[in-house]
Amino acid sequence: MTSIPWMIISIASLIIILGIIAVVIARKNPRKIDGKYPEGHYIGLGIAIGVAIGLSLDNLALGIGIGAGIGYAMEAKAKKEGKIRPMTKQEKQRQKKILGILLGLGLLTLITVLIFIFLK
Repeated sequence: MTSIPWMIISIASLIIILGIIAVVIARKNPRKIDGKYPEGHYIGLGIAIGVAIGLSLDNLALGIGIGAGIGYAMEAKAKKEGKIRPMTKQEKQRQKKILGILLGLGLLTLITVLIFIFLK
């Protein structure tokens, strides 16, 4: 029984760390080139908003789903308006690094949950 609060605290801490990393990476992202955003910009923005929505609703999966939908709609609108450009080589490399960080954090979260389950 006493391990459940620690599991919740650990998962919440990992989510907060993930959010901080996302904010730092987003600030370093070169926004516009020739007045256009790179592909996936609005989807990432929508997911970030979805994390905030999910934390406030106490349902992270629902929030991310809502955010991804919002981001996809924004991305589609921007494409129609010609405000989206292909990603540069540097942006693609950065995206791979971000994916590695996120997968690492996801694996760390899974390991933490499994440890708490087996120690229970």
